[in-house]
Amino acid sequence: MQLRKALELRKAWGDKPCDHPHLEEEYDLGAQTGDWVCTTCGRSGWGPDWPKREKEKNNCTTND
Repeated sequence: MQLRKALELRKAWGDKPCDHPHLEEEYDLGAQTGDWVCTTCGRSGWGPDWPKREKEKNNCTTND
């Protein structure tokens, strides 16, 4: 998915939660950026498993 399209999706989606059910590689002017984009909400992250890493990070608890 082109970066421009991802940004449009992100703006239209807003701050609603998303499970990121389908990801595609992100391109900017034909070159891969290394990020993967959710085709539902337009959010992107590094690598095809970024939603899993993000979820694990948010579920971590600290013992303060």
